[in-house]
Amino acid sequence: MSRRLPLRKRFRVHTLLLIALCGWLLMLHLTLLLNHGLDAPSNGVGDLYLARNSETASANAVTTVVVSYRGFDTLGEVTVLFLAATGVGMLFAGGLGATPASRDRHNHPMK
Repeated sequence: MSRRLPLRKRFRVHTLLLIALCGWLLMLHLTLLLNHGLDAPSNGVGDLYLARNSETASANAVTTVVVSYRGFDTLGEVTVLFLAATGVGMLFAGGLGATPASRDRHNHPMK
């Protein structure tokens, strides 16, 4: 027969307190959201983007945001990706310090 451990040995008190605190915070946030969040009028930035969608002549609102308003961000991401790919390519090709003569010496067998 196996002995049963007391509850305080199976679960540590600070673990139970942490779980209780997380549960209380979850209930508090849900209460605030249900009481105040759903009844409030929507006057955010999204409404502005939807109102200006007809000016851009895009197919939908998502295309408007991605292409028109986030264009510079996308350009920056593409630039970083290009520079990273160029750096990896140079790393595999021998780096910046390799001269053409040293590359030829490594690529061609000796006679």
